[in-house]
Amino acid sequence: MPTFGYETQGGSYHEGGAGGQFLFGSKFPLAEPGKLISITAWFDAYYSAYEYQCAIYDSALDLIEITERVAKGPPNNEWTVMEMLMNLLSNPVRDAGDYWLMWKPCQTEKSYVWKDPGDVNQGKHQMASYTDFPASIAEIDLNDNKYSIYCTYEAVAPPPAFKGSRGYIIG
Repeated sequence: MPTFGYETQGGSYHEGGAGGQFLFGSKFPLAEPGKLISITAWFDAYYSAYEYQCAIYDSALDLIEITERVAKGPPNNEWTVMEMLMNLLSNPVRDAGDYWLMWKPCQTEKSYVWKDPGDVNQGKHQMASYTDFPASIAEIDLNDNKYSIYCTYEAVAPPPAFKGSRGYIIG
């Protein structure tokens, strides 16, 4: 299945503070209409019982959908690089355009998300005091990072073009 985002484990990481208190993500283009299936992120995990979650936002930073919370980590409780797939709770169909793919831990320990240099204002790291993804996010705390996060989707045919018809007003 096709993807959009950044599938590569970045060459460096961004350290986050207390879990559940921040979001990381980047803006990426979806080149064609698609049914969104899952989001995958590269990060460092420590405890196997910790949960992680992703979300997708439109270009205006309004929430479209979240993923399931996934608890998966190294069984030996050592820092380990993870590439974790998280399924979206529903599979919305979206038009081509720019979308924000966001990631967050759901626990209270530090986490690290992988990144590389990106375009101007392509990335976002936002401190926040919530445990769930908000309905919208302010366009603040932007950075030039391309975080290692991507979305898998199924291409869908665009809707047929509207063909008008002639009508008569009968009165």
